[in-house]
This record gives sequence, structure tokens and C-alpha cells, in this order.
Amino acid sequence: GESQKIAGAIFTLAKKIQPCIVFIDEIDSLLRVRSQQDHEATSMIKAQFLQLWDGLATDKGQCVGILGATNRPKDVDAAILRRMPATFRLGLPDLGQRKEILRAVLKLEKVGDSVDLIRLAKLTEGWSGSDLRELCRAGAVQRVKELGAEDHELRPISMDDMLSALGKMRESRLDTGQVVMASADLD
Repeated sequence: GESQKIAGAIFTLAKKIQPCIVFIDEIDSLLRVRSQQDHEATSMIKAQFLQLWDGLATDKGQCVGILGATNRPKDVDAAILRRMPATFRLGLPDLGQRKEILRAVLKLEKVGDSVDLIRLAKLTEGWSGSDLRELCRAGAVQRVKELGAEDHELRPISMDDMLSALGKMRESRLDTGQVVMASADLD
């Protein structure tokens, strides 16, 4: 019941503060293809979400758009895809963009002089921004594993930490891009 209340609140707020865009990241996790195996609560939240969304479309005075992002567009329910006629495939970051993403994510961490962002950017060709953020998190965690009871602060992140994390991630990651879908033209 709480999820349905939250969905209702989102649409109520969007109508009150319009013009507004409701952005749903990882839309495939919330609005996945419906199946017989869906839990009743999951089916109910999808149905309510679709009903509220249809309410926006029938009220011509509304200026609320829905945007969704996913790495798995084939997992999004067909009813959602019909309501989102515009689909944009966003490319993966290039070398310079990967370097800047790494720099931005590591900005708040203590990073050793050995960390070579250009080398890391080259080694992560085909990786998304989300992948790079996870790489930085995993690299930061590497140093925590060495933290002893007598240590009072973390050492800076080293290139070895980042390369170790990179190796572990390469074993498990899928090479995917981000897809953004839009339900309305918000001129």
C-alpha cells in the first residue's frame, strides 16, 4: 500500500508544480514486463502508475512529462513503451568524458599521486558513467580491507587499488549503454 501512496503523491505533486518532468531512473526495475509470476503488490503498483499516467494524458491542461532511463529497454513493459513514443540512445562516454567522470567521482576522496586518470580512462573504454562510479567505489573499498584496529584514518586510494577493482569488475560487467525514453514533448 505504501508504494501506491507514493506513486499517487508523485503525480499529485507533479500536477501542482507543473510544468514538471517526472524522471524514473532504471525504469525497467519499476515497470518491468508484466508476467504471471508478478507479485500482487507489483501488479497493483504498475496498474496504478499506468492509470495515473493516463490521467495526465486526458487532461489537456497538464504540462507534466515522464522520462525514464534504462540499460535494459527490452525489459520495459509494452504498455509503458506505447506511452513513451520517443526513445533516445545515449552513447557511452568517450576518453575525455571518462577521465572527467573519474575525476569528479574521486574529487571527494583522498587519492594518491600514483592514480593515473588517463590510463584508467583508456582501460575503461565502453564503460558507462555508472560503471565508472562503481569502479571508484570499489577502488576506495580496496584500502578499507587493509585497515587495522590501530589505524585511525584511511590511506589515499592508489593506482593498485583502482587496477584491482578494475580487474574484478571486468569479470562481471556487461557492456551496456543508457536509453532514455520520453512520454511527452514539453515545448
